Amino acid sequence: MSGRSHWKLYFPERVRTLPVDLAAALAVVVLLLVATLTPGLDETVLRVAVGIPVVLFVPGYAFTAALFPERGSATESDDTDDGGIDGVERVALSFGTSIAIVPVIGLLLNVTPWGIQLVPILVSITGFTTGCVFLASARRNALPEDERFVVPYEQWIDVLTAELFHPDTRRDRVLNVLLAVSVLLATASVGYAVAFPKQGESFTEFYLLTEDEEGDLVADGYPDEFVRGESAPVVVGVGNQEHETVE
Repeated sequence: MSGRSHWKLYFPERVRTLPVDLAAALAVVVLLLVATLTPGLDETVLRVAVGIPVVLFVPGYAFTAALFPERGSATESDDTDDGGIDGVERVALSFGTSIAIVPVIGLLLNVTPWGIQLVPILVSITGFTTGCVFLASARRNALPEDERFVVPYEQWIDVLTAELFHPDTRRDRVLNVLLAVSVLLATASVGYAVAFPKQGESFTEFYLLTEDEEGDLVADGYPDEFVRGESAPVVVGVGNQEHETVE
């Protein structure tokens, strides 16, 4: 047995047989749980870096994979069309359905006893994505092998390796170096912006509120006449917007 596949034995059989793209989607969701629920990691950049793709892409990708297990027309010969979608359509649907699914999950949680809280949201998104991943895997495996959707990641790696490390001309080498430097600078800039967000204006807010007939606090109906010896209640609020602990 090759060392490349030996590590898969540490996982259950249903996980070992997952296609690479579905296994990656499941891994990202698990990583979000770790980054969010582990003390110390929940306040790092990792939580944001993993949370954004989970909210915007991963649930929709798993859902789209369950709906369309077939190859798309872009990966098939011109004279065949089995109703699948190509890579661009799959990515676009993944973003669109994720943006639709996550708010719906929030609305459903809002009418439950748990409400819109961190743990219920994580559990719901994880459960939905996991269910779609295994449904998508089952539907793909039910198709003939030549009709299943497959991410050609090995081909992408080969092409990328050839372009980066074995360029045809000196100009290509220079362009590759410039591209690598640009990607590193862009990644560093985004990481710095996320890790050290620019603070807004610093101030301390002070406000007075009154209670209306329904018991809600409002900035209206302040008492303007007082009888000697009597009092009128008001609510005093102080808000710290200094971005640091103050007295």
